[in-house]
Amino acid sequence: MLSEKNDGVSGKLDELLAKVASDSQIIEACTILAKVNLKTRGFSETSHDMWNSFCDYMRESQNLDRLIAHFVDRQRHIEARMACGRVVEESLSHANLAHIVTLNRNGDVVDSTLTFNKNPDQRRMAISIFEKLCMHNPAPEFFALLITRNVLAHIAGMSVQDKRVIKTLRHAAVAVANIALMADNHEGQRRILQDQVPKEFFWLGSMTDDALVRHYACLAIAIFATFKKLACSGAKSRGFGASLRRSTNFDRLIAHFIDQVLHEKARMTCGRVLEESLDFANLHYIVEKDWHSDVIEATITFDKNPDQRRMSMSIFEKLTTNGPETFALLIHRKVPAHVRIICEQSNRMFKTLRNQ
Repeated sequence: MLSEKNDGVSGKLDELLAKVASDSQIIEACTILAKVNLKTRGFSETSHDMWNSFCDYMRESQNLDRLIAHFVDRQRHIEARMACGRVVEESLSHANLAHIVTLNRNGDVVDSTLTFNKNPDQRRMAISIFEKLCMHNPAPEFFALLITRNVLAHIAGMSVQDKRVIKTLRHAAVAVANIALMADNHEGQRRILQDQVPKEFFWLGSMTDDALVRHYACLAIAIFATFKKLACSGAKSRGFGASLRRSTNFDRLIAHFIDQVLHEKARMTCGRVLEESLDFANLHYIVEKDWHSDVIEATITFDKNPDQRRMSMSIFEKLTTNGPETFALLIHRKVPAHVRIICEQSNRMFKTLRNQ
């Protein structure tokens, strides 16, 4: 993009980003690149294509390689490294992340980013880089690296320091949600649960006034809740059920669970989170809102396969502890007969498997 239109500027950038360049030269080069990137954002209809062209130029001109080399160089002045970091932050397309992995610089980038935690500007940039590393994850090695370097706890700690900086909190919530989505197998889930989910994320899902932060933080919490044994780690943090209840996300969770127009998979996901969040306070809250009848009716519909039946039985088990009013409703809706049928289906399946 830039090299085709202005060879003079490209030549100047090569000089300013050379290995022997001074800190002031590096900052000057980053200022030029930042202005070029800003111009690509000015075309509303083609801004994404223009940004991809900018990212491709950064990779093909080797300026991305030079910026990363200066960014990870601890001998450089912090302002020069910050300038490089801001441009790298804006250049992390999927293709460029794959390029970083190919060069085996992913570990250097993560380790260097972890050092930027001294002030709000550094923390915003660091969390934004982590957000993009997760969003465009090109290889499973990246996920293992983020977990091994304890990036979840790092993001949580920085979020607490900047709890009034909405832009930083947005980056943090999206980053955590992306890390949760990346843990798409038992090994990934085990790695996250091994050190427990940082309790700060439960705060992030309930204590901010920004809807975008709440949405992504609660999405992350909901995904974490589906991981095996999260009920224990959530209880230890004393935050999971309470964070959903204090935000409007618990209300939405119930609304989606009982909405039989929604796709069954979406309702099942809500049901799993509901199952893990039914502590005493949330059970009482459901009665206060007069939702217990709707929850029972919705739960009865989940009887198509073993996973659905397990979830529905678990929800019924917790509802039976919710006082005489809910218990009477369970009897009125013939839930004991429903449970008996589920048990008979499970017994038949067990006998079939045993005879095979």
